[in-house]
Amino acid sequence: MNKFLTYLAGAFAPYKDFPDWRDSLHANVTNKKITFYDPRMASRQLCPASFTLDDANGVLDSDIIFHYRMRGYEDDGASWEQGIAFACNLLLQRNPEIESVKPKLIIYADETFVPFPLHFGSANVTFNSLETAVEFLDSLKSLDKKFFMKNYLRLLDRERAGGELF
Repeated sequence: MNKFLTYLAGAFAPYKDFPDWRDSLHANVTNKKITFYDPRMASRQLCPASFTLDDANGVLDSDIIFHYRMRGYEDDGASWEQGIAFACNLLLQRNPEIESVKPKLIIYADETFVPFPLHFGSANVTFNSLETAVEFLDSLKSLDKKFFMKNYLRLLDRERAGGELF
């Protein structure tokens, strides 16, 4: 079974009953295809608001970049991480024969009420809540757009309607 390494980009910040929003993903994503690159454990960071080569390499090695931005905890390092993933996709779009670069599925969830436009523009899928983005991640069976787009649009419609549609 192919696994999807998922880089968890965003500020180190509490979320609901969890010490960090990443802990919510570890607890709620049950999809066996999803594995996590958690920079809290995998990067040699001296402080939470830093960006290291470990982070850059984590993004390059990952299949999915899951970027979460929450109000009061905006993180410039996560912008770098999403930018690296976007650059990989752009490079592959221009030169698809490059084998050393993996395409990235960029999932962006923004709960700030003032979203950063470049994050939306460079993401493959966007959400207004962490919960909906986690539901999408947990449902992934393939990174091919034709396999996940129907579910993405269903979740997006539900989010825009303010609740459950189905």
